[in-house]
Amino acid sequence: MSRRLARQALVLLHNAGGLLPLEPRSLAKVVLAGPNAREVTALLGDYVPPLPPGSAAGLDLALRQALPDAEVVCPPGVPTAADLSGADLVILALGGTSHRTYAEEFAANGAIAGQATMATAGEGVDLAGLALPGDQDDLVADVRARAGCPVVAVVVAGRPHVLTGVLAHADALLWAGYPGPHGGHAIADALFGGYEPVGRLPFTAPAHPGAVPVRHNDRHPAAEVVVPLFGRRTGGRVLPRLRELLAFRRVTVPAGARTPVVWDLPAARCFAEGAAGRARTDLYVADLHATIRPAVHSPGPADPLPRSEES
Repeated sequence: MSRRLARQALVLLHNAGGLLPLEPRSLAKVVLAGPNAREVTALLGDYVPPLPPGSAAGLDLALRQALPDAEVVCPPGVPTAADLSGADLVILALGGTSHRTYAEEFAANGAIAGQATMATAGEGVDLAGLALPGDQDDLVADVRARAGCPVVAVVVAGRPHVLTGVLAHADALLWAGYPGPHGGHAIADALFGGYEPVGRLPFTAPAHPGAVPVRHNDRHPAAEVVVPLFGRRTGGRVLPRLRELLAFRRVTVPAGARTPVVWDLPAARCFAEGAAGRARTDLYVADLHATIRPAVHSPGPADPLPRSEES
C-alpha cells in the first residue's frame, strides 16, 4: 500500500520529446547525483520514527535493483568529467528534507527548539525564498553543460520551489512530495515504465520567487485528474481558514466528455466545530462556488422529541 501511494503521488512536470519512460536495456551507465541521491530520510517527511534496517531504500539502491545490468555511478557532490564520461543518462535527485536528528533540541510538545541542523523544510524551518536549497540550480546547469546524454531531474520536497532553472536544463522533471519509505522504488518504477506518474501538484509552482501567491484553479485537459474540494467553514468557535481542503477525488474523464464527481462527507467534515445553527460553508471546486448549511429535521408524530440533523 505504501508503494502504491508513493506511485500515485508522483507528478510528471516535464518530459521533452517523450523521453520517459526509459528502456532499461538501453542503459549501460547511469550517473546519479544530487543531495537526495542516497538519503532515505529525505523521502520520509516530518515526524517519522526510526525505521527498521532494510525497510526503506534510497534512490541509489532502487536504481541499482532496477538496472542490474547497468553501471550506476553515485558520486558525492558535483559529478566529475570521469563520472560523466560514457554515461547514457544522468539523474539528479534534488529538493530538500524535513528530517531532524535526535541530537537536535525539542520542546515539550515535540516541536523543534532552536535551529534545524539538517532540515530545509517542515515545522520551525521557515524560508524567505522558494529557490531550491543550496547550490542545486548551479548543479543542474553545470551537469547540463558537461553531460552528453539526457538529464532527468527528480525533486523530492515538501514545499513549493521555483523550478524554472531545472526546467530549462533538464530533459524531464519528476516531482515527488515526500513519497515515503518505498519512494525510491516508486520513482524507479516511473522512470522505467512500471507505472505512469499521473499525480497533480497540490499547488501551482511559481516561476519566480516574487510571483507568489499564485492561483491554484487552472483548468486541466481531459485525462485522469485529482479534483480537490475546498471549503470555508464559518460560524464555529475559531476564526475560519480562508480555504481548507475538505476532500479530493481521483477521476478519469474521457476526451470531450463530462464526468460527474460526487463527495459524500460527514457533517463534522463539512461544517465548523461548534457552529450549530450558525454554520455555513462555502464550497469551491476550481472556479465553481456553492454555499451549504445544515439541514434541520422537523419533528413528526413518530418523532415527538425535537432534534437537528446535519448533512
